[in-house]
Amino acid sequence: MVVGSRLRGTMEDGAITWLNEIGNGFFNFLINSSFNGNITDSQSGYRALNRKAIESLNLSSTGFEVETEMTIKALKQGLKVKEVPITYSMRRGTPSKLNFVKAGSSILKTIINSSLGRF
Repeated sequence: MVVGSRLRGTMEDGAITWLNEIGNGFFNFLINSSFNGNITDSQSGYRALNRKAIESLNLSSTGFEVETEMTIKALKQGLKVKEVPITYSMRRGTPSKLNFVKAGSSILKTIINSSLGRF
């Protein structure tokens, strides 16, 4: 799985709120320490996988936690996870639909359930 890392690349000032940056760092820490990863941007939506990898992940998430599920399942299955730097700019035109409390709790629930073997 290839993940476009906003943190390894160039990010425009204000492209990510300070709250989202703290949350992403917290989730990166939990994923890396629980699943032996080395991920800098677990919540990046920029991903590429081949058909075999996608099918092997057997994804069930339908919200913002899908990135977390993909990352954890890839790490648990021993798939190679490679991050590449990307350029990330501020959203223009339409406001974000992200509700950080709702999304954050879904992401945390996914990490906990995966840690407990419920995934």
